[in-house]
Amino acid sequence: MRREFSITALLIYIMFTLFIIRGAYSISTRVIVINVSGIIDAGTYELVKKGIDIMEKQGAEILVMKLNTYGGYMSAMDDIIEAILNLEGIISVAWVPSGSKAVSAGTFIALACDKLFMGRGSVIGACEPRPRDEKVLQYALGRMRSLAERKWGLNDTRVKVVEEFIIKNRALSDEEAIELGIADGRADSLLDVLEHLNVERTEVVEVTKSMYEEFLSVISDPSIAILLIITGLVLIGFELIVTGFQGWGIIGTILAILGLYGLGLIGTSLLILTLTAAGIAFLIAELAQPGLQIFGGTGLVLLLIAMALAYRNEPYVSATHMMAIAIALLALTFGVLTFLSIKIRSALRRKPKTIEDLVGKIGIARTRIGEVEKGVVYLEGEEWSAVSVRGWIEAGSKVKVVKVEGLTLVVEKEDKS
Repeated sequence: MRREFSITALLIYIMFTLFIIRGAYSISTRVIVINVSGIIDAGTYELVKKGIDIMEKQGAEILVMKLNTYGGYMSAMDDIIEAILNLEGIISVAWVPSGSKAVSAGTFIALACDKLFMGRGSVIGACEPRPRDEKVLQYALGRMRSLAERKWGLNDTRVKVVEEFIIKNRALSDEEAIELGIADGRADSLLDVLEHLNVERTEVVEVTKSMYEEFLSVISDPSIAILLIITGLVLIGFELIVTGFQGWGIIGTILAILGLYGLGLIGTSLLILTLTAAGIAFLIAELAQPGLQIFGGTGLVLLLIAMALAYRNEPYVSATHMMAIAIALLALTFGVLTFLSIKIRSALRRKPKTIEDLVGKIGIARTRIGEVEKGVVYLEGEEWSAVSVRGWIEAGSKVKVVKVEGLTLVVEKEDKS
């Protein structure tokens, strides 16, 4: 009896041990690695937000900011720092790989993280703002001091060291940063980082910039944003002075709004509203002037972009994720079918015409038209080759068809009196 009990106890012990071992091997730590390279700008901030969203959905425990940057814009830097500091129950780690750098704004982001590891030949520091404005300098110094005091305490000597990043524009090598205690250790690879954190079994998800973040990075450049605004205003002005609807005003409005968005003067909601309104306007223009398929196609593309941005701005879980895509596709399909049906009905209702029927009709000169040099006239929803009866006719002028020679219209300038 005692022997049977011992065997049973031994079997239970073995099964229990195997269960624990299996559980230990099945549990892994999820790590999100955000690749921050190039200029710190609005696109970089969107990248970090995307990485944090993925981290929250997947229940990750460690966030690694892989840094290789010369710095960037202070507003984007502040937004990224705020996002990192607001993380709860997450270990945030800054990693500057071998040969990389985290200078200027990159240093601020690195110090906002709980841990900092640097690879061989990497650099940190050199945070003096450019241009050197006293107000900005004092703000940067206060921000650096607050991050350092959060990490190391009020009277720690390392606070003075990082202040020199700004006051003296000081930079440190990986050896110096580790020796002074600014960095928590050396890590030439992600595996080294995880070993420092005592993490053995991991699921790593790397997050890089998509086309959306790259686009934001481009338009958030002040010179590009200002150029978009100027170009937009020029196109709007051109629309006002030419005869007839050309579509330049809508394109100009879109460019101007993109420029304002890139400068951070308006939010995503207004951008979505503008794209939606522009898309509808292009569809109306297509219906009003059938034959210019570019208007209809442009309108559908703008509406699709607006829906994508609206969807991206909303929080979601996987169920609503698929629902939103389904609704968007259904709405787009319905819109395309409605558009095509209207065009087909419009075409069927049109009476057959011969080219001679155009005599006496009024159109608009799309290009300059001469007596010998042919130009282009927009008439009855189509473009025609045309010559002038006498003299030159400038683009944008109203013209009247006098006669037809083959497939070429002979026109004269319409008298406005």
